[in-house]
Amino acid sequence: MQIGIITFHDTVNYGATLQAVATYKAISKLENQNVEIIDYRCKSIDIRELPKKKYDFRSGTIKGFIYYLLTKKKNIRKYNEIHRFLIENTKVSSCYDENNIKQTNDKYDCFLIGSDMLWQLDYTDSDLTFFLNFTDKKKVSFATSIGKFWSNNQFELVKTYLNDFAVISVREKNFADFLCNKLDRKVNYVCDPTMLLDTNEWVKYVGKRKIHEKYSLVYMDDLAKNCKSNALNYSKKNQCLLYEIGIKNPLKKYHGYKILEVYGVEEFLNAIYYSEILYTASYHGMLFAIYFHKPFVYYNKDSNRLENLANQLGLQERNGNKYDPMLMKAIDWNLVDEKRVKFSKKSLECLDSSFL
Repeated sequence: MQIGIITFHDTVNYGATLQAVATYKAISKLENQNVEIIDYRCKSIDIRELPKKKYDFRSGTIKGFIYYLLTKKKNIRKYNEIHRFLIENTKVSSCYDENNIKQTNDKYDCFLIGSDMLWQLDYTDSDLTFFLNFTDKKKVSFATSIGKFWSNNQFELVKTYLNDFAVISVREKNFADFLCNKLDRKVNYVCDPTMLLDTNEWVKYVGKRKIHEKYSLVYMDDLAKNCKSNALNYSKKNQCLLYEIGIKNPLKKYHGYKILEVYGVEEFLNAIYYSEILYTASYHGMLFAIYFHKPFVYYNKDSNRLENLANQLGLQERNGNKYDPMLMKAIDWNLVDEKRVKFSKKSLECLDSSFL
């Protein structure tokens, strides 16, 4: 079977790229399946995710323009490094948009809507291509997410298209329950695609240690800034460096921590792998801390994606919004791995059976 994946793939987001690669690799390993990522261009996502070619003064400031000029080359470098990782690890089709996506019907037997928040209508500007409205071929979703729940009007907009799916599998338990109730049909709750691959497959990208001192790490602060604040307290108490993954702002002074300028996916994985502990409001940051057996503290930012993951793996007490990070007990990795492997195996079986 020839399978075409539509997902968020051309981006400066590490998690989006990692899940796209993982989905491709997982399907590639299934028997008698040929797979390709469709290079679908959604205007709203391109504006949101790709490096800006010019600064928009209508919604910006002089200070913002200066920051844009000072960081433009670094952001382009980051995009190029992440894109290289995608191209080296997957097969990507020629480019399509909403005007010619129907042409892909001649190429594929089945279309799969991949992971990440593809059904977050505010992100995509309600682009119904992510609901496979252009095809009558077999339609499958795997580990798709919405981030936040739809309004009644939004649900009515997509309901018909959802009912056309042969198999619906989503990444959050409460979203699965919601769809099951609303559509009156089976909806599978599955893991993120990155969990389908053995940890060793991710470790091979890590490389040699780059920071030789002990350090704690922040990746994506929460809205209340508790994530970084708690990380600062930990670093002071444990006398280790604190880094935050990002692009350094030359206009800003940093107190108590340094910016770790990470560009490629390999550098991102390296930073987590060699850290002492990770403080994060990132879903994929939390996932890779789990894969690499790194102590972590997570913070819910604008949805309950991390809470769903914690509940599934018995890691609720790592929630920095509810518990004091300084009083958290050590993680029982044997127990976590047992739950993770079980969840992964069940999800992979669901993926495989989707193409029958």
